[in-house]
Amino acid sequence: MPARSVGATPGATAAGWWRSEVPNCPQTTAAWALWTGRRWGRGIAVFTQLLILPVTWYVAVGSHRWFYGIPVAAVALGALLLLFSPAALRWMSNSPAGADNSGAASP
Repeated sequence: MPARSVGATPGATAAGWWRSEVPNCPQTTAAWALWTGRRWGRGIAVFTQLLILPVTWYVAVGSHRWFYGIPVAAVALGALLLLFSPAALRWMSNSPAGADNSGAASP
């Protein structure tokens, strides 16, 4: 009788890669877009953080894993606060920091 291999099969390895890399594509894309100055990356980042918050609630409250849920929720809330900070909103509107937004033309 031939000996069996103890390692993972090629199919299991491919499935493991698929489960670990594909869910990270939106986050990587959002990070790249924000880093290179593309405004559409902010929407992906906000959506991702809003999806993480219910997961952290389940981890903290439903699973009683407070030491995992609370730090991840804090990071998600911090990211949301930074995405909606005045500097980020100015960047989204493409207006300089000292611009007069009244609409009147200056002499």
